[in-house]
Amino acid sequence: MHASGTRAGLGHRPLLSLRAAGRGRGFTLIEVLFTLLLVSVVLAAVGVSVGGLFGARLLNATSRMSAYIRYSYDQAALTGKPHRLMMDLGAGTFWIETIEDVDDCKARLEDIQAGGKGEPKEVRGQVHEDMIVRRGELPEGVTFDGLLALHLREKNTEGEDGVLFFPDGTAEHAFVYLASDDEVFTLEVSPIQGRGILHREELQARDFEKE
Repeated sequence: MHASGTRAGLGHRPLLSLRAAGRGRGFTLIEVLFTLLLVSVVLAAVGVSVGGLFGARLLNATSRMSAYIRYSYDQAALTGKPHRLMMDLGAGTFWIETIEDVDDCKARLEDIQAGGKGEPKEVRGQVHEDMIVRRGELPEGVTFDGLLALHLREKNTEGEDGVLFFPDGTAEHAFVYLASDDEVFTLEVSPIQGRGILHREELQARDFEKE
């Protein structure tokens, strides 16, 4: 009985050792496939999450710019002084200016009405800040992709530039381009309504009509 028990004990040990050795050799094919599937699902979820984040930032940027557009329009009508929404296209900042010298603004207006064929007139302005608006900055991951306005011959992608708003309730027609990752939105400044119209695409120069 004792010998038999000893043989039985010895007989079980190799089987346990083989199982342990089998586990030590690595993952089975099914385990590897399951792991790859899990990783692909996680990566897809992360991709959707990141894409949604950039989209939300872009929408947030267009919303803020639209508010500054409307505020510039309203201030020009209320104060009787032209205003200008300025943008630093490289730094991603923006602010509002009051045009104190109306003659300078009239010179720019005449240039616009003439089709912008001559050299653009320099318009001097003073930074406007109050309890509602101050110098703003685009959200992280969002940049200015350029500006196309009535006073420009072509899309401007660098330096400081702006859009004029007049006391008579009109504004300079313009396209403000905002980009995030590989996506570009166009915020159109309406020359009559003084509001920002969002286009979820990059409008081309041929879409721009000088009104």
